[in-house]
This record gives sequence, structure tokens and C-alpha cells, in this order.
Amino acid sequence: MQNPLDWMGFKAWFERKPMINYKNWLWKGLVLGGLVGAAQGQDSKVLPEHAPLEWTAVQVEHLLNRAAFGATTEEIRRWQGEGADALIQSLLDGTGSSVPFEVKAHRADRTNLFGANEDDKRKERARIRKLNREQIEGFSSWWVQQMLQGDDPLRERMTLILHGWLVSGAKKVKPSDFMIHQNQLFREHAIGNYGELLSAIVEDPAMLLYLDNNTNKRRKPNENLARELMELFSLGEGNYTEEDVRQAARALTGFTVNGGEFKFARGQHDPDPITVLGYTGSMDGQDLVALLLEQPACPRYVATRLIKEFEGMLPSEERLQVYAKILVDGDYELRPFLQYLFHDPAFYRDEVLGAKVQSPVDFMIGSCRRMQVEPDPRFLWGAMSMLGQTLMNPPSVKGWDGGYAWLTEASSIMRSNVVGAMIGQVTQGDLKAGVEEALEHMDEMMGKANKKMDSEEAPARRGGPMAKLLNQVRRQKLSVRVPVLDWLQSQKATKDIQIARAMLDQLLAVSPDPDTERRVVQFIKQGRKRLNIKEGKMAKNPEKARRLLMQAVHLILSLPEANLE
Repeated sequence: MQNPLDWMGFKAWFERKPMINYKNWLWKGLVLGGLVGAAQGQDSKVLPEHAPLEWTAVQVEHLLNRAAFGATTEEIRRWQGEGADALIQSLLDGTGSSVPFEVKAHRADRTNLFGANEDDKRKERARIRKLNREQIEGFSSWWVQQMLQGDDPLRERMTLILHGWLVSGAKKVKPSDFMIHQNQLFREHAIGNYGELLSAIVEDPAMLLYLDNNTNKRRKPNENLARELMELFSLGEGNYTEEDVRQAARALTGFTVNGGEFKFARGQHDPDPITVLGYTGSMDGQDLVALLLEQPACPRYVATRLIKEFEGMLPSEERLQVYAKILVDGDYELRPFLQYLFHDPAFYRDEVLGAKVQSPVDFMIGSCRRMQVEPDPRFLWGAMSMLGQTLMNPPSVKGWDGGYAWLTEASSIMRSNVVGAMIGQVTQGDLKAGVEEALEHMDEMMGKANKKMDSEEAPARRGGPMAKLLNQVRRQKLSVRVPVLDWLQSQKATKDIQIARAMLDQLLAVSPDPDTERRVVQFIKQGRKRLNIKEGKMAKNPEKARRLLMQAVHLILSLPEANLE
């Protein structure tokens, strides 16, 4: 199916030295405030004051898009009335009411394998792989449900951020319980202490296997974990040398996995003195983490990473100094950092509002929350995977590229098709013939008619992932019913322009430009005339009206604006 949007127009539219004895030392004992706080001469436990925060519906929606997974117009009105402090406190506290996922350890029974022939061994290993694969899929669906329910959205948002930051992947790790326990580790520390999380991650079985530290031994060190610990988890590129990596790898020798859990294999550990970042002495993995946390580059890197995750762009040097100091003064506690960020007027500045490209997870979860629907989480997980973001399996140690990398002509088509399948507006027949009425109007809206619906690229013709997704929808009756008429009734929207505005407001995380609004009005007007419904009489023709309005829902969620938050 060809893109109904003007792709070139779409692209153009978006272009807008430690001196501390580390022997028996715990990182929490460090007085980190001296690294930054002394230079600024402020009370190390008092956060700097913000300018007054403007609190309009735009600010509310922005916070709920970035710190949560979107909101309905009713939720936005509620939190606008209750105020910024109430919403931010609610996000930080959450409810923690989700039903826990029951984790099982699937391992091949060695007693059964002993003496078995090769065919039986292959069957047993295949059975275990299948059980692990199914458990990962089950947990991923459980996680999707947590995001969709919205009981503890900031914790789930931070868990997702950490999953794409401190990366491990099920395809390489293999034991599904390792990956699930790592995800639960992220959830536990999501609004907790980053230093404690970093300390835990170097003893996490999934991470140790993913970065091959189980092969990191005294006489044959493996540098993978040491490198990523510095580059991606604490300091960032340019703040260490290759010799630092080699020496740090020696500190991590003996950190391995045995019997399904972390083990410090003392006989494999290198006890000789090493020199890392200017410090010389005997060191293990926990001493290394403590040393990294003390480096001035660490709070700057962590602050930069978090601000970019939430704002979609790098902070200024002035803001970075403030936020790095908050981390230092708070011993890497994340709660005060996030609290300060969400009260910061700069978080709501014009260049940040509506300027972040939604990931597939954000697009699917956000669209569902705005439509007030709860599809089967298995469908959503599959849809996100098809759109390029498979939970529990990031593509590389650097996670997902994010940002504009999510936007291609093919991905915009697929997003439109997937959401259309979810709401019953794209069927298997449509993959061949096209969604004639709606797509003609979307072509008109973007100024480029392109109706090559029978091209060799059409997913249905090659039995691709879209066809499989539609088969799943049909077999399991997964399409959802969107309460679109209820929206209009609650908004008292009867005229064409009122209907268009109410739907755009409900379905988009950003405000459309006047031209987009005008053309959506035109789409509704022409559709109403085709169905012989007089203006203002939608409620008297609910079945006909719903067919038209569902086409409008699909159209709006296929707009460029639908990809932004």
C-alpha cells in the first residue's frame, strides 16, 4: 500500500582524579556534593527555585505525554484543575497496584539429557527454547498492559527508558527469567537511586550474559561490560581511555552466572592492582562502579541522558550544570531530579512542545489511551514489534535509535495500517484494494494522490507481517469499538467544525495547524453528504455516522501530527 501522505512535505514539516581509599568502601558513603555544589555555593540539599510554571491544558498534556503514555481530554481537564503539584506528585507516587507476573525458570533437565540420543537432545532443547520464547511474549504482553492501564505510568515510562539504556536482549540471553528479573530490577529502581541500580546491574545475570562477562576471566579478560559500563551507563564517550577499559575489565573478572544467579568466582578474579581513571589499587566490580559514580562526568552524562529522554533534545550547558548538581547533591536519587524537571518551565518551552517523534510503543499505547480502548495486549506487542520496537529485544547494545529514525515512508504507511486494523478500518481486502474513501481524502489533504494499491509491495500480496496481523485480528476478533459518538456527545459537538475539533483534540497529542483542521472538516462534511446526513443530525443516524466517524479516526491517526508528542 502506498503512502497517502506527501512524504517530502511530511519530512519538511518535521524540520523545525579520585583520592579516596576504595578498600571496603561503599559508594553511598561518598560526599559527592563537593564535585559541583561547592563551586556554585548553594545549600547542597536545597533545590534551586524555578520561575512560576504556567499550567494550561497544553502543559498538562505535554507532561502526560512525556512522563506517562498520553491522556484523554477528560484527564487533561481534571489535572489542569487540580494543578501541577498534584499531577507531579501523582506521577511520582503511582499506585503500584498491578498484579505481578509469575516467573518460571525454564531449563533443560540434565538428568533427562544424560545418555539421551542426539535427536532427543534436540527435541528437549527445542522445547525449552519454546517455553522461554512464550514466557518472554507473555511478559511483554503483561508489560504492555501495565503501560495501557496507567496505574503507575511514570514508573513504567522509566522502566522503558532503562530497558533501552542498560540494554540486554532475550535473543542472546536465552533464559527468559533472567530478562524478566532484569526488567523488574529496572522497575524497582525506576524512581529510586541510579547508583544502586548501576551497582546491581554489574551483578545482573542477564547483563552478564548479554555482555559476555561470564567469559571475563583473570588470564583472558573480556572488555564488553567494562566498555558499556563506561560509555553507555555512566561516563559517555570521551571521558575515559582505551587503557581505562582494559583495566576496568580486570576489575570485573570473576563476575559470572552460576546455577541461575550471580556468582563472584574468586578464582577467576584478578586481584592485582589496576589503574583506572587515575586511581591505582586492587578493585572488583563494585569498587569500579563506586569509582565511576565519583567522576564529574557521571552526573553530567546521566542528567543529559535523562533530559534528552524526556525532552527529546540535549540540554543547554547552563541547565546541565543545574541538573548534574541535583544528582550529585542527592547521591543519584532520581525522584528529586524528576520532580525538579517536571516543575521546570524550560521543560514546557515552545521548542520542546510537540517536537518529539513517538516510538512505536508511544504511538500504539498513546493512540489507545486517547481513543479510550483496551485492545488485547498481545496484539499491541505484536504491532509494536512490526513497527520496529520489540520489547525485551532491543536491536543493539545502544538500544533503539529513536527520534527521526522512527520516521520513514514505509513506517508511516505501516502505522496507519496497524491502527486501522486495530479499529476495524483496514481489512485483508483493503491491503489489495486500498481504503478507497478515506485514503482518497488523505491524498487530497496532503496534496499528493498516489493510488498504486496493487503494487508488488503490498503486504497482502507477499503474505507479510501485516497480513498475519490482520489474520490475528480476524481469528481472535481483536478489533476494538471506539466510543467516538460518546466523545461528541460529551463535548456537545454537532456541527462539522465542532466534530472535527473535538476529534482532533481527543486523538492528537499536538495541535494541528489550521489547514489540517479545515481539511478534516471538509472530509466530515463531504462524507456526511454522501451518507445523506444533515449537519447537526449525526446523533439521529448513529450507525451511518459511526462509519463516517471511524474513517475520520483512521484519517487523523494517519496524519503527520499523530506521530508527535
